[in-house]
Amino acid sequence: MRVGDSLRIFYPLSAGKPASRWSLTVDGVTAEARPQLAADLLLRSGGADHTLGTLDGTAPAMPGSFHLQTFLAGDFCAQALTPQPGDGIVVQLRYTSGSASFATIETRLVAP
Repeated sequence: MRVGDSLRIFYPLSAGKPASRWSLTVDGVTAEARPQLAADLLLRSGGADHTLGTLDGTAPAMPGSFHLQTFLAGDFCAQALTPQPGDGIVVQLRYTSGSASFATIETRLVAP
């Protein structure tokens, strides 16, 4: 993933979810010393995306080291969801600032 790129990950919703907190962690590998990532949590319903929340990047513990480390972590507060067939949650990652590419990106979305 290079600066200016985005990545979308779709998680199908098979059942309703109560209003609650969702947690997202994004780990990656890059040689960039100060990369900035942002993430949007979207509800895809009826073919349209609706923003549930946005997170901005966090500084890694060991900037510029080529090891798997956390670049983005935070919580979203989401309303109750009653999905229809085909609905789901989309995590959209954006690489907003930096000069080196990410070799690896891993995401963890924890839902109620």
